[in-house]
Amino acid sequence: TAIESASQPFGVGRPNGELVLFNRAFLELTGYGEEELRQHSWINTLTPPEWYEIESQAIAELHRTGLPQV
Repeated sequence: TAIESASQPFGVGRPNGELVLFNRAFLELTGYGEEELRQHSWINTLTPPEWYEIESQAIAELHRTGLPQV
């Protein structure tokens, strides 16, 4: 309930682009409804095109090391 009731947007996505956890503030930030957001890939929908390469490198490093990327 702490995440759901937080005023700060919070979202967790898998490396394949699936969003698995997010709160109401995240929905408000993105402008998507819950079901709509679950149908999208955060990689394609929420990542600006100019960041694709950076995200791709971070995901590759995650797969290589198994460590979270910042």
